[in-house]
Amino acid sequence: MSDPILWYVVITLVGWSSFPISFWLFRRLPDRGFAFSRTLGWLLWGYSFWLLTSLHLTDNRREGIVFALGLMLAISLSLFLKIGKTEFQLWWQENRRQVGVMEALFLLAFVGLAITRAANPEALGTEKPMELAFINAILRSETFPPHDPWLSGYAISYYYFGYVLVAMLAKLCGTSGGVAFNLGISLVFALSALGAYGLLSNLLNLQFGHRFAWKSLLAPVMVLLVGNLGGLLEVLHAAGLFWQQRNGTWISPFWKWLDLVELSQPPQSPFDGLPKRWYWWWRASRVVQDYDVSGAPREIIDEFPAFSYILADLHPHVLAMPFAFLAMALALNLWFYWKSSTQLSAAGEIALGEHHFGLTFPLAIPLSESLVAALILGGLAFLNTWDFPIYVALCAAAYALGKAALIFTPSPEERRDDTSSPNASALAQEERKGVAKAIEFFKDFLRFGIWSGVWGGILYLPFYLGFSSQAGGFLPNLVYPTRGAHLWVMFAPLLVPLFGWLTWHYRDLRPYLKRAIGWVLGLLAGLWLLSMAMGFLISSMPALGGLFMGSMGAATIGDWLPVAIFRRLLYSAGWATLGTLLSGSLALLMNLLPDPFLKGRGEEKGVKGFVALLILGGALLVLFPEFFYLRDQFGWRMNTVFKFYYQAWLLWGISAAYAVACFTYPAPPRDNPSQTPSGQSEPTLRLAAKRRTSKERQPLSDPASLWAKVSLGVSVLLILGGLIYTILATLSKTNNFRPPEGYTLDSTAYFWRQNPNEMQAIAWLSQAPLGVVAEAVSPTGGSYSQYARVGTLSGQPIVLGWTGHESQWRGGAREMGTRQADLERLYCSRNLTEALQIVEQYQIRYIFVGDLERNTYRPGEGNCPGGLYEAKFQRAFIPVYQAGQVTIYQTP
Repeated sequence: MSDPILWYVVITLVGWSSFPISFWLFRRLPDRGFAFSRTLGWLLWGYSFWLLTSLHLTDNRREGIVFALGLMLAISLSLFLKIGKTEFQLWWQENRRQVGVMEALFLLAFVGLAITRAANPEALGTEKPMELAFINAILRSETFPPHDPWLSGYAISYYYFGYVLVAMLAKLCGTSGGVAFNLGISLVFALSALGAYGLLSNLLNLQFGHRFAWKSLLAPVMVLLVGNLGGLLEVLHAAGLFWQQRNGTWISPFWKWLDLVELSQPPQSPFDGLPKRWYWWWRASRVVQDYDVSGAPREIIDEFPAFSYILADLHPHVLAMPFAFLAMALALNLWFYWKSSTQLSAAGEIALGEHHFGLTFPLAIPLSESLVAALILGGLAFLNTWDFPIYVALCAAAYALGKAALIFTPSPEERRDDTSSPNASALAQEERKGVAKAIEFFKDFLRFGIWSGVWGGILYLPFYLGFSSQAGGFLPNLVYPTRGAHLWVMFAPLLVPLFGWLTWHYRDLRPYLKRAIGWVLGLLAGLWLLSMAMGFLISSMPALGGLFMGSMGAATIGDWLPVAIFRRLLYSAGWATLGTLLSGSLALLMNLLPDPFLKGRGEEKGVKGFVALLILGGALLVLFPEFFYLRDQFGWRMNTVFKFYYQAWLLWGISAAYAVACFTYPAPPRDNPSQTPSGQSEPTLRLAAKRRTSKERQPLSDPASLWAKVSLGVSVLLILGGLIYTILATLSKTNNFRPPEGYTLDSTAYFWRQNPNEMQAIAWLSQAPLGVVAEAVSPTGGSYSQYARVGTLSGQPIVLGWTGHESQWRGGAREMGTRQADLERLYCSRNLTEALQIVEQYQIRYIFVGDLERNTYRPGEGNCPGGLYEAKFQRAFIPVYQAGQVTIYQTP
């Protein structure tokens, strides 16, 4: 059990040693990025190692890993010397208690999930075999890009950076791939908990001017531990609530109306409130239900973080989570970048940045900081490509809005001149100025977005050179709007605090609410009309029309058109919920940027503006699949909802945690004017701000205070309701923490128990020289089965693994060619010459013959009338390993 200790020590040392980089980059945050230093250090270290290995400047060996770590440490040391020891000492005196809480949180989260994984460690089912295969393949690859373990002769065609980061730690610490799988997800969970905590801690500190160590724990709880209401509904269903017998039959209008899969069926007795179905907790990730025109159900994935860590798939959306929080911290830093800016000229303009090689840098922030930002955001594309445009847009909006807020803030002279009523000429001048500023905002947004997008691609260019994708543009979603009931089952623990917080700030957003509602209604109408127009156009295309309409269960436009209109009206609660969130958050942002017609109403930007931006971003993410989805092999919006809802949970989770923390104050907090230019508050200023805030608190009878108490109470109840899922599902998944075979972090222990002979042979292969392995492939493709087990567990490249996954990764089956049929001929043919031709064609070095091969290629199956013919292997090849029914042959 030394592996968990080694991993903890290494990542902690990496975090502390890279802190000067965080200190330099996150200079506008009170904690100077300490909460994100482990994640940032891991990213920079992994990027250096991957890039050097991809350029063949080093090999995929421990020496290369140490060299890349040395480069990162050299940069950190140079920044430490540049900043100076005194700055760090002052920061330490100010933040010792906060650091202690963060260190304890990280350790507790890492150990807690490691123990949970040790109680059910097997990499079995769902996507786990694929993920374990990637880790083992990277450990075995001599260079990058790593070889595809399931398609010999090709590199991995997937966003694999997260697996490089995990395998890098495993190789340095001497950890096996099976153990690295579970330590990897434990580390990601701990880093995510620390990142969520750091975001809320910085938000509260920037808002109030003093530390909120314990309240900041709300963020990891609400983002990572709170589930949707699926668990609570499971308990109510298992208790027999809302069911009644009629003529000997159990019926329930409520559960029929709610229409959640399996919950519309009568519960099993006894009605004790404990879910009894096998894998009952899985259904919480499928609470959104779609039906096509014919009434046939369409599966939708609506996973959330608590489910992810209980399921424990080490998939890219999970691996990218701590780096998503890092990107949010970057956005927060950009938001407050202009707080102390001195680049504002007398004319109210902000000059562009530095000059390099005779060119003007297009951003008004230092080139070095913008490149690190591009590296962070570009890393998200390599970790989980779906996240890249989301967080580029978030950071671009924070950059542009922060800059616009500085420009829009009225000067003291303008405030003094505002005492008189403006005449028509003045109003016209202000209108022109407002249009110009709006144009400038969009230009800044595009500048940052394009810069980050282009450089985010250039910095990771070796990845894109070998990457292909199944994505094929956008298609309109016409007949699958989300029901309001399902949306609230999914997000209620987050939506209630958000609505409560926006209502709490009604006085701030009221002057702009009418205009915001108009814009949102225009947006909804525009999206609906655009989707309908695209639907008519695509349905009329001879090549795509039939396929597109078939995905809706329709044959003609007349089939889907009335359903599309009727369901938009019937399911109005869903888009009404999103429209309200959009209107409220947009109005609050408009309050941040004073309207030129309401000159003098503007106030200095604050934390609530950034929180409003997070709420707005989450609402847009949930809104998008209401009208469009990304075209992929699934054929409908299943994967788009999954990817977009997941990121919305992260954005809304941080916002909701902030809202709940604020509800503990009896009056809406005001921006704290005592912040220093660096974003840090001096102790005396913090004390003064604290006293001032206490004096400004309104009486408990004040409506705002009462609303805060009500919102807090309802939010706490829903948080507890969301925790029901996590507690019961964890106990169910771990057998109440009583693993039948004892605790272990080795995800391959299950395979050793099930088939020790095969595992011994695979263990031999994992140490053998690298070479292509032939093993059986399923006649039906083998996805989510025991097929491809040799490549998965040994890291050696096999001729062909799960065909469905390979087709998905590569956007088609062209690269697979005739491999499936060729492997069948290799094992079944009685012609040695034919077998040798196949060996030569795929450069096969090892031929694996075990129980699965004999069962797959049985007499009379497929094109294998005589069954597996092993005699030819015995005549022509060397049996380099043999034990029981397992033999490995090596070709000449």
